[in-house]
Parts: sequence; C-alpha cells; structure tokens
Amino acid sequence: MSKARLFVEIEYASVDGFRRMLPAHEAEAVSEEYAATVGYQLLLPVTRVQSFQTALLDLTNGQALMEVLDPGE
Repeated sequence: MSKARLFVEIEYASVDGFRRMLPAHEAEAVSEEYAATVGYQLLLPVTRVQSFQTALLDLTNGQALMEVLDPGE
C-alpha cells in the first residue's frame, strides 16, 4: 500500500486529541518538532489522506496547517 508523507503543524492544545486520532487513520508520526507550535511529519496510507485532513480540521477548528510532502502515488 502506497503511503503519503505529510507535514502537520498544530497548537499545543490540540496535541492529545491529535495523537489519539492517528491510529484511526493508520498514521505514523516519524518526527516531532516543538517550537511555538508543534510540527509532525507523518506517514499514512494515500487512501486516508482526505479523511485525515477532514478530521484534523475538525479537531483544530480549522487552525491546523497540513502540507503533503510526498503524495506517495
């Protein structure tokens, strides 16, 4: 199964909820960066990217930044 690599940036207040939603989307955090916000690089199945983005925006009230680094196709 092809995997996409994403970069996600969220506020600290969303970290717990974000970590809880990763398994539901078969997402794996490969790196974490803590600064003014929290940045993650993730790997997840290409077929899950759209639903992951929707869940992420719901979790953060549209405040998350998500960038597809490698679409994995």
